[in-house]
Amino acid sequence: MPRRTVRDAIVIELPNFRGAGIRLLFGLIGVAHAVAASIGTQSTTVEVSKWLSVVLGQGGPSTEEADRRILAFARSRVPTVASDDEADAIGIAEWALQRLVLKTFRGGRSALMQCKAA
Repeated sequence: MPRRTVRDAIVIELPNFRGAGIRLLFGLIGVAHAVAASIGTQSTTVEVSKWLSVVLGQGGPSTEEADRRILAFARSRVPTVASDDEADAIGIAEWALQRLVLKTFRGGRSALMQCKAA
């Protein structure tokens, strides 16, 4: 009999700009949610500021400093990270881990959040 496993989750970063292309992006986000639902996978969106607060803490630094710290954070988990985009993806995955997975399994705050509160 196959083992029961935790399903994957799809986390989509919300765009943080305005303009003509925004409608297309939100349409693509809707398609991603529909595909996830059709295969029985959880999907959610996250604002840039939300996942940044998990990686950098509240009251983030300047843009250049934030980029440097995000890259360092990502490389501490995956040493082969080669770009800012890869680093952002790892930051989003960290947000998902803390907000979706650990919250589900521990019934509340993640262990990292508990350490910060202590």
